[in-house]
Amino acid sequence: MAKKTKPSRLDEEAVVSALIQEGYPGEFSGKLAFECFRDMLDDERRSILDNSELFDDSSRLRTWYRLPRSPKEAHMLFGMDAPRVLKTFLKVLAILPSVAPFRTIVDLGAGTGSLARLISQDWPDCRIICTERERNLVDIGRAASKEFPNIEFVEADHCSLPETGVSGDVLISVIGFDLVPQTSNAASAPSQVEGIFKAWHEISEADAKLICIARIPTPDALRSFLSEANRAGWAVDLGFSDFVYADQERFPALLFTRTEADTQDVDPQEVDFFWTLFGF
Repeated sequence: MAKKTKPSRLDEEAVVSALIQEGYPGEFSGKLAFECFRDMLDDERRSILDNSELFDDSSRLRTWYRLPRSPKEAHMLFGMDAPRVLKTFLKVLAILPSVAPFRTIVDLGAGTGSLARLISQDWPDCRIICTERERNLVDIGRAASKEFPNIEFVEADHCSLPETGVSGDVLISVIGFDLVPQTSNAASAPSQVEGIFKAWHEISEADAKLICIARIPTPDALRSFLSEANRAGWAVDLGFSDFVYADQERFPALLFTRTEADTQDVDPQEVDFFWTLFGF
């Protein structure tokens, strides 16, 4: 069991250095990363990228994740959002000591496992399971994690996770960036969001913690998001939650505890206070 309680030894400089070593663009510039990534693509894949506006949001997202075929390509692609990636990773590393001790971390939608490899440097005795639905990212992640015996990959989407036998006492997800509808009310997709929260509930151990960093644009959307989590058995602790700030945006960094499903809902006034306390 990982018992560390002191803060992460990985500060911003160390995380940036590690990401650059993995293949992220050194300048952490979205424009540069995009141009470099395009230069690396063959004609067929570049054509797909150029015509991505022809796809709906779901198809575009899946196509995007299927494009890279190597660690360098993957990190160049994800490097287009590098400031958010960096701030998100630092926030997760800062939160983890507060939920120790733990035995198994499940990184939900882990991509190529960059975050897992950073966590492993601080928590080498902790088992880290990376789940990812895109096979090419799983293959890239496995190859990049050969020197990390405590990291493993499982190919699965969120809703099929209960069928894999995966379980953990800490779950980490930044899928909220792509999951939460970009409207003033996240209730437009309740079955999708609540269904995923329920799947996470099924694979979590008693009193498990969930760290979820999500792009949620308004207090109304946040209230709806928290209500769906609550119905699935995840109670938010706004006292230990925070925001990630990157590129003039802010993303709620939410800490949940596993409970019985449909417990008392969060107080709307508490949500509003949380939102204004960390005002932009």
